[in-house]
Amino acid sequence: MINLCKLLAAKKNDILITVVVTEEWLGFIGPEPKPDNIRFSTIPNVLPSELVRGANHPAFYDAVMTKMGAPFERLLDQIQPPVATIIADIELLWAVPAGRRRDIPVASLSTPSASFFHFLFRNRELNLLEHLMDHFNVDSTTVGHVAAMPFPGRGHINPMMNLCKLLASKNPQLLVTFIITEEWLSFIGSDPKPDNIRFSTIPNVIPAERLKATDFPGFYEAVMTKMEAPFELLLSQLDPPATAIIADIEVRWGVGVGIRRNIPVALLWTMPATFLSMLHRFNIFSQNKDIPLECFDSGDQIPGISSSDLADLGEVFRRTDPKVMKLALECISWVPIAQCLLFTSFHELEPETFHSLQAEFPFPVYPIGPAIPYLELGKNSSVSVGDNGIDYMKWLDSQPIASVLYISLGSFLSVSK
Repeated sequence: MINLCKLLAAKKNDILITVVVTEEWLGFIGPEPKPDNIRFSTIPNVLPSELVRGANHPAFYDAVMTKMGAPFERLLDQIQPPVATIIADIELLWAVPAGRRRDIPVASLSTPSASFFHFLFRNRELNLLEHLMDHFNVDSTTVGHVAAMPFPGRGHINPMMNLCKLLASKNPQLLVTFIITEEWLSFIGSDPKPDNIRFSTIPNVIPAERLKATDFPGFYEAVMTKMEAPFELLLSQLDPPATAIIADIEVRWGVGVGIRRNIPVALLWTMPATFLSMLHRFNIFSQNKDIPLECFDSGDQIPGISSSDLADLGEVFRRTDPKVMKLALECISWVPIAQCLLFTSFHELEPETFHSLQAEFPFPVYPIGPAIPYLELGKNSSVSVGDNGIDYMKWLDSQPIASVLYISLGSFLSVSK
């Protein structure tokens, strides 16, 4: 790394490079000659000493992964002038998330051979799939424990709960902790659920559900900024410890928490896979660019998005608050470093999109089908009959083909009379 920095400094005299090391390592290499545009900065000695690391390398490696991230981020916020780019060793798992949180591009340096990196990368999907299955399918000596974290909205909580019920029904030994705010517990706490699903709550740190429509951008920002700390605190208190996390994609911090705690994270997307694919491709195209709304109408192409889809995406951007759109795209940016991606869709509905996503992401991508409570529907043959005595299924069957339009307005928007 230091030799790479010297090469960069020699090629560009007006670049400033801050090499971040522990205080111990500054004692080792501080006196060594270096160009004037390279400087050292230190974080505390939060690791076992270099002199004793050979005695317990696994503990040393674990300390690098779990104890260096926080002091590095504090230093990053204090450095003047502000950092424009990060070059991080690929074995520092917290470096890329630190950059993402500050909108700083990160280059990863792999010091072993490229062939070894290629081998690890190509085998990642198989290893992660086996890793996840080990956690979801427990044996007699291990308690598999899934922490489920939905976005706090009816259209997100319902699919997440139905997915958890499916998992719980497939494996009675699996424990699922469904994490919601105290307010949401008052809404759904009495709903029937399997014995191996339990509720756990975080405080009401976001605006009340009945007020969210009056300032949805404020509500959305609160979800992104105020729920992470109480969720992580609760996660550290769960007994038995969580062995996997299922998080809504629009819970921006879900993957980051999993990375910090070395817990695999599966992300759930409750909208069409095509929409996520469009947002993902726009994210890639727009990195470090300011894209004007006019680009959606100019006929310019964005790789992976058709012209008709691009026009639809333009409508989404026009109708969505800019703050919400920015935060939503930040949520999408975490998808590539998750361990699994779940969609409430059918493969047959969006085959090209699923083929594309499965080819692009180095982890399992699963369409799980509509996450509706069909287990309850199967137990109640009269569920199609409303309070007014009308059998809606019978009525639907009597209508001409393609003559009925179903519109879902969500749970918090209002319509005029």
